[in-house]
Amino acid sequence: MRAAAVAGPLPAAAGSYALRAPSRGAVAFHVRALGVSRRAFGLSAVLSPPSGREYRARMTFTSYEEFWPYYVAMHSRAATRWIHLTGTLTGLAVTAYGLARGRRRYLAALPLIGYGTAWPAHFLIEGNNPATFGHPGWSLRGDAQMIRMMLAGRDAELGEIAQKWLAENPCQGRPPVADS
Repeated sequence: MRAAAVAGPLPAAAGSYALRAPSRGAVAFHVRALGVSRRAFGLSAVLSPPSGREYRARMTFTSYEEFWPYYVAMHSRAATRWIHLTGTLTGLAVTAYGLARGRRRYLAALPLIGYGTAWPAHFLIEGNNPATFGHPGWSLRGDAQMIRMMLAGRDAELGEIAQKWLAENPCQGRPPVADS
């Protein structure tokens, strides 16, 4: 199994090569080609995401109260929650400014700034997809509830809710994190 792939064309003479990490697909291919269990490498969550049907079946909620712990778990790291809070409050401030000045186009600031900061946090910090993609209405309500709790100084409680849900639902592909 190759640990790294050569970037760019190979030079004619031996020398130093620029290396890059292999893609997930390349790792999955090599692990399968060796006939080694993905679980042996601890890669099962990364390389074997649930099928669309399996994911939807697992992420079906009958009420907001059932959805809430899942929503918080998708924001298990404090950095993600604080980026959400900052983006949402900045979007609200720009929108309020625009409305006070009679500039209706500033209404777009709330979703653009709010989602524009929140979604990358999911991809880059949490390593998951925003809950908004599957549950837009409940996600909006969850975001408002999460921000209210943070402004009330209850961020640690959110971390505990996230850890509890992740511990009870290990099939989500990542272990509970110590960050709160």
